[in-house]
Amino acid sequence: MKMTIKSSTDYKTTEWSGGKTTELFIYPPDGDYAARRFDVRISSATVEVEHSVFTSLPGVQRKLMLLEGEMKLVHKGHRERVMRPFADVDAFPGEWETESYGKVRDFNLMTCNGAKGRLSCVEAEGDTDLLMPEMIGKEMIILYVIAGSGKINDHELGETELMVIEDYSGETIAVRPAAGKQMKLAVSHLAL
Repeated sequence: MKMTIKSSTDYKTTEWSGGKTTELFIYPPDGDYAARRFDVRISSATVEVEHSVFTSLPGVQRKLMLLEGEMKLVHKGHRERVMRPFADVDAFPGEWETESYGKVRDFNLMTCNGAKGRLSCVEAEGDTDLLMPEMIGKEMIILYVIAGSGKINDHELGETELMVIEDYSGETIAVRPAAGKQMKLAVSHLAL
């Protein structure tokens, strides 16, 4: 397994009509979201307006999880749901006409061109060993520290830092929160 740590100086933040989006990870490394040239993109966005319309992304599969706030997500002609932080992940095709209601901070996983991904939240109150279910293809794990600090596989990570684990093949990932603390992680498991 090859592990790389990224922090806020490695991220790219842009403004959109309803807030800000921070690109945390893109694959391949020379990918470009604006040109729609990527297989995987992970980002976190703030929605600072009560009503927003999602960008249409044909051919892109999206997974969305809230980090703060509550949102009503409306996929016109398909479904509606109220989302709560860390409790819900909504998966939907990027071409769906989607609107949201509520001011939030979210976490987004986008995949296309054959890449597949899972998104979940892990709350580690003590030493926790993660073992991801096997996926077909080259596997990669992205761990983003939402809150707290500690060690992941003996590497120190703090809030808003991210670890990329390449060439994952079923090894246990050791999460060790700082003494008396909790670590909250957004976990993206990818098959490329």
